[in-house]
Amino acid sequence: MFLRLSRPHHHDTINILTVCYFKSIMENKNHQQENFKSTYQSLVNSARILFVEKGYQAVSIDEISGKALVTKGAFYHHFKNKKQLLSACYKQQLIMIDAYITTKTDLTNGWSALESIFEHYLDYIIDNNKNLIPIQEVMPIIGWNELEKISLEYITGKVNAIVSKLIQENQLKAYDDDVLKNLLNGWFMH
Repeated sequence: MFLRLSRPHHHDTINILTVCYFKSIMENKNHQQENFKSTYQSLVNSARILFVEKGYQAVSIDEISGKALVTKGAFYHHFKNKKQLLSACYKQQLIMIDAYITTKTDLTNGWSALESIFEHYLDYIIDNNKNLIPIQEVMPIIGWNELEKISLEYITGKVNAIVSKLIQENQLKAYDDDVLKNLLNGWFMH
């Protein structure tokens, strides 16, 4: 609906029409962004459920799209292929684990933080084992480098920061930084 000023000036009417037009465009753009995010999340959530239930290899893009209630075209609008979707699912899984650990751990407390991360990680994995995509299924598909890159954004990144700080503060022997971090991070990966 457009409002017209009571003043008879033509340029005032044009200004109001222009403002209304741009407001309509912005509202439509916001709606499209919300739909984009919603469709993306629906695909990731649906795929995670199917990958856990059936395994990655047994699930088709058609099945994922159907469960997410979106078209196959919408799938390809968000993901290049099923492998890219698996990567997004694994990232979501790490976000959930990371959030759980972060709420239960004081990350500023050196050794105590490290112990707490391992303890809560193990608790989460044991309590939610039936709802997680096994890393043994993820790694062969997305590859070690991608897996490590994603993991570093979350739990393993926190572990690495704590280890570096402990070495810096001489609370931990100055082992080769990369070797020690790889050993600890390997624990999370298996």
